[in-house]
Amino acid sequence: MTRKLLLMLILLVASPTVEVWADTLAPELKNNPFDQPNLIVDSAAKAEGQVTAKWSGLLQATLVSGADSLANVDGNLIAIGEDYNGYRLLRVGEGTATFGKAGVQITVVVGNDGANDNES
Repeated sequence: MTRKLLLMLILLVASPTVEVWADTLAPELKNNPFDQPNLIVDSAAKAEGQVTAKWSGLLQATLVSGADSLANVDGNLIAIGEDYNGYRLLRVGEGTATFGKAGVQITVVVGNDGANDNES
């Protein structure tokens, strides 16, 4: 029994550790994979030149509750179907709100002031 323990101890000390291997094989991350994206982009619509409207406002928070969902834009609570600066609130998601105006839909993300929003 002691012979087996001694052999295992020698093998453990003599072999390279998993930590050393993990450091050499792990890819370097450029961003946090758990961060939500700043924008949800419909690239097909943007490529077709359908971007015509300009959004202004800061989405501060969202409350997802089915048909009773709310979006807080510049301190104003907006329910689905209500208008804000000429845009109608269409959908509310976790941290996102989609507004529509004249066939153009804009998805805004919490904390984004709309300065570089993409529209579709």
